[in-house]
Amino acid sequence: MSAIRKLAAEAADNGLLAPELAAGISRVKSAKTQGIRVGNWLSLRQAQALLSAPDTGARRGEVLALRWSDIQEGRAIITRSLTQTRQLLEFKGTKTERPRDVKVPESALAALDRHRKRQDELREQFGPDYRADLDLIFANPNGTPIRPNSISSVVSLLFRRLGLPKGASLHSLRHSHGSHLVADGVPLPVVSERLGHSSVRTTADVYTHALRGQDDDAARRWDDFQRRGTGDRVERKIQ
Repeated sequence: MSAIRKLAAEAADNGLLAPELAAGISRVKSAKTQGIRVGNWLSLRQAQALLSAPDTGARRGEVLALRWSDIQEGRAIITRSLTQTRQLLEFKGTKTERPRDVKVPESALAALDRHRKRQDELREQFGPDYRADLDLIFANPNGTPIRPNSISSVVSLLFRRLGLPKGASLHSLRHSHGSHLVADGVPLPVVSERLGHSSVRTTADVYTHALRGQDDDAARRWDDFQRRGTGDRVERKIQ
């Protein structure tokens, strides 16, 4: 069974995917030709937790660099990122070199809790060979870092097999997170801080499409304001 099919089947078993969607994913004949190493597919807990990770607005490398010690009182303290250059993995600062802490939604915390229980089982299986010193939330079975490129490949292939729009990727989840927050009226400075942008201007430029909806809402609110004002003036004249 291919890496992607195994991921889909196990994700369905745990409610991450609908069974009919998982069953419809055809076998990948050659994972290697797709640039995917079978040894780097996500476990069911990792899939459920990782697909919840964009709820924080974090980038791929930031998510893969998170440690359990970075989750404090329901918030994620994001201070670094995992980068990949060919075969070299390295922990570096965030894109803006500025740490930030963001609130983790309750649904994501629940997924992380389930994931941690499974990881604890692996920790016991590997014993002293497990890289407990790295304290990584998302890691290979032995606790070592997961290659960012392999994760992106697996998730992108999964999205294609599910019939999602062309180009859908792990980064699409982060972009969707920001788009929905902006469209729902969350203040730009809050969204900008959550996504780790260098400035509010960057956030405004990236999410212009979502701001258009707010402009429509602003026009409706102005009409409401004028109607209320007209009603107040008429009432004062009657009195």
